[in-house]
Amino acid sequence: MQTRHCVRAILIEMYKVFIEEKLTGKYSEQELKCFEDEFKKMNTMADEIKLLKPEPVIGFLQKIKWIRKNFIQLFERNAIFRHFDYGKYIIERGTDPSGLYIIVSGLVKLEYRPTDSTLMRLVVHGELPNCDHLATLEFQRPHDLILSRGTLLGELGIVTGRRFDMNVKCETFVEAYHISSKFLVKMFHDADYSDVITGEIWASIGRHWASYLLKKTQPYTVYEIHN
Repeated sequence: MQTRHCVRAILIEMYKVFIEEKLTGKYSEQELKCFEDEFKKMNTMADEIKLLKPEPVIGFLQKIKWIRKNFIQLFERNAIFRHFDYGKYIIERGTDPSGLYIIVSGLVKLEYRPTDSTLMRLVVHGELPNCDHLATLEFQRPHDLILSRGTLLGELGIVTGRRFDMNVKCETFVEAYHISSKFLVKMFHDADYSDVITGEIWASIGRHWASYLLKKTQPYTVYEIHN
């Protein structure tokens, strides 16, 4: 899919140049017709580019520790494969949690943008900002982080329900699996041990945040997080 998008983008730019040159009157009708015919052929070839099948979601799901083995197939059936163009937002600051996103290919920029209310809750109640990844523990300062394949987004929003304190913007064409909030809420509601699952998600979040916190704290500066 990414290759097809690139080829089409190049063809569009080529055609723009052709239109500009056509207006100069430098070329004969025969030359212009020849180019038009070749351009049509290249467009047809671009449409025939075979698409690679996306990497199966099951491999990504198996790496999420709180998804139990008996739930893997259920999650697999409810994972939707999505494409995002360059410059598009997967997550926007101030919006409600929309489920989980697993980046399959491409690069995204996470833009942490705390609000006054976010910082107030952090100071008064110790509530973490709804931002899955941070480049620094200076919560009061906005900052950006580039993330790639295998990144899990939306985990903190599942258990807090709070609006996002981050934008996630595509720096390239991006492919991702999306597991909706609707499915997750229903799964938690139907599960006999939903409290246990919620606890395991918090444990996963805790391990992730520990990788930031403990690296700054003696004597854990050389401690490695083991999932």
